[in-house]
Amino acid sequence: MTSSTNLLSEPVTLTNLERVAELHCGSRSSVWVVRNRKNDSQLFALKEIFLDELTTAKQAEHVWNERRALEETTAANIKGINHLVSTFKDPSALYFLLEYVPGAALFTHIRCEKGFDVDKTRFYAAELVLILERLHGLGWVYRDLKAANVIVTRTGHLKLVDLGMAKKIHNNRTHSICGTLHAMAPEMFGQEVDADRLGDDDGEAAAAAGGAGYGLAVDWWGLGVIVYEMIVGDAPFGYRDFEQQGDGPSGRIEELARRSPESIRFPPRCKIDAHTRDFITNLMQADETKRLGYNGAAEVRKHPFFQGFVWSSLTDPTAVPPFDKKLGHNEEGVAADDDSSSDSASNRRSSQKTTASREAQDIFADF
Repeated sequence: MTSSTNLLSEPVTLTNLERVAELHCGSRSSVWVVRNRKNDSQLFALKEIFLDELTTAKQAEHVWNERRALEETTAANIKGINHLVSTFKDPSALYFLLEYVPGAALFTHIRCEKGFDVDKTRFYAAELVLILERLHGLGWVYRDLKAANVIVTRTGHLKLVDLGMAKKIHNNRTHSICGTLHAMAPEMFGQEVDADRLGDDDGEAAAAAGGAGYGLAVDWWGLGVIVYEMIVGDAPFGYRDFEQQGDGPSGRIEELARRSPESIRFPPRCKIDAHTRDFITNLMQADETKRLGYNGAAEVRKHPFFQGFVWSSLTDPTAVPPFDKKLGHNEEGVAADDDSSSDSASNRRSSQKTTASREAQDIFADF
């Protein structure tokens, strides 16, 4: 069990937690706001992962990776990533007890405001640069950077959530395909790997199966996508709606893999200065070796887009972040979640426990 002493004064068990509101409902997991019955003022986020839905080696590996990533980022006190408080398990599910981050997804702010001005975009881009710099410094690649996975907190700062796709990179390369289509870097589509069969950590087998692999630079591509969205108000290649369609990615993969700076279109209505345009296009270089950030976060910080920006303002408690406090909160302070289901399916799933197979339980015997 892992605990964070600054978030939890005494141990908490699963029975001590009262479910307050559902934040997210997915096919394999749900996320709840929970209250500590021993301390009514203490709220946490509880991620519940259903064991009987973890049917492949890849899915199991992602859970272990998420736990390790949360443990390391919490130990390193990365303020831009929500902290792990504790872990639990029972015969039906695994649980991550996390720091509760009331706020709204960056995606929600972008959609409601129809994009940001350059100064606001620069502030939030800088916060993401710092988060990625710390995460990469620990050897982790996030692999699913998108506006829906970034929370704008009530104080106006950013928190990166959901490390379910994160992976510790060995020898600076990995091979499995994962992420969200509209935000995936082109090199991720070049992997001819049966990741469900091989698992994430079988790098030698994955390399033999085909594909040159990819590295930390995929996250800098993701930053480019987010910066474009903050400026324009929409995804750079218009694929957000495509991901919600039921016909899958067939027929579009080759097109996605060919994306390049030349294919980025900036709407005439958006008055984008040369430095901002150059920043976005360099983050989204198709050749990862030419991509801004390939040589580390320092070169991203030095780009003229950040000329004159006071980096210390990100940690200055007297500085006021440029955000709209009215967006994305209800009376419980629950984050607005565009991917959440409002029906009671997850609630029923959580209350009507299904004992997982012995094999599934054995995989996580040491969880």
